[in-house]
Amino acid sequence: MPHIDRMILRRTGLDALSTSAAIERIHAVPEVRVLSETPPPTLLVEGDARTIARVVADWDGWRAYPVTRYEVPGTRPRLAPAGSRSG
Repeated sequence: MPHIDRMILRRTGLDALSTSAAIERIHAVPEVRVLSETPPPTLLVEGDARTIARVVADWDGWRAYPVTRYEVPGTRPRLAPAGSRSG
């Protein structure tokens, strides 16, 4: 089973494939799921990143960008373990 990634598909040119045609084409790829079609001309999709990139590479004026997730560090103060005080 391929790894599931999220990618943003973005229309980058005025003479690019139309957004509606891009939506039809991406819906035709069984391993890829469209999560959001707004705001146009941006699509949020989920599936195998290599499959998505390969499909979008054939579209005029569209690019695929991986969604990068960052873990936010905790900001709550933590108590030091007993006996670890200095000073």
